[in-house]
Amino acid sequence: PRSDRFQGEQVPPGDERLVWLAGFTGSAGLAAVTAKAAAVIVDGRYTLQVRKQCNGEVFAFPEYKSTALANFLGECLSKDSIIGYDPWLHSHSAIQKLEKALEPRGLKLKAISPNPIDGIWQAEPEGQPAGPLGAFAAHDDDLTGETAAAKTERLALDLEQAGHAAHIVTQPDAIAWLLNIRGRDIPNSPLPLSFAVLQADGAVALFTDPRKVPPALLNSWGDRVTVSEEAKLGSWLKEFVKRAKGKTISFTPANTPRAITKMLDDAGAKTKHQSDPVE
Repeated sequence: PRSDRFQGEQVPPGDERLVWLAGFTGSAGLAAVTAKAAAVIVDGRYTLQVRKQCNGEVFAFPEYKSTALANFLGECLSKDSIIGYDPWLHSHSAIQKLEKALEPRGLKLKAISPNPIDGIWQAEPEGQPAGPLGAFAAHDDDLTGETAAAKTERLALDLEQAGHAAHIVTQPDAIAWLLNIRGRDIPNSPLPLSFAVLQADGAVALFTDPRKVPPALLNSWGDRVTVSEEAKLGSWLKEFVKRAKGKTISFTPANTPRAITKMLDDAGAKTKHQSDPVE
């Protein structure tokens, strides 16, 4: 897909996998590659662009509709074929919908890690660009109109009243609002690329490269916000589920990567689908 693990249209250079693979630079679309055929699927905005940018001798351009991907895969693959996907780049609900569409065709999905495109890209002379390290910055209270502490406490009260131990926040713009921060990871858009867990006691666990968080910002949060590497999210959730003692952890299926919901499944979490309280 065009999106990165934050399901965003604007992505860092190292997440431009669709550009690397097919040459397509539009803001939305996806590619599928089988042993015998490949396709780039885009919506009506890019009907002309995709044909100009992508090699028509290599890629087919199926008509855009909700079943386009499933139809293409069903035509190219034999029954019982397995289709790999990167669970960080597809949301929980997107995978559920695709599984449902592929089932009548006898096809199955399998999450794979690491992404095979990354391995090939990294082996090239110039390599795959490294992840961004833009420093996060505080967005002043006089601009936001409400302190981060007030926001987290207000939303935490809603979680507690609903019986949830926490909510998984996966959208960088939501995290920017919640913690009154801005980021420098993407040109022209101040998104702080990160994941967060808002807990019912008002604490926030932020998962990003710690090098992005200046000491002054970290100190301003006190003990309300902890910062850990993204790679530690799975182990953190496992421990948190034990402490939650049967309370639910909510997440938004449309924007939570399947990789994270799999972590919740593996941890034995009791989960609840709901819209993002930050939104």
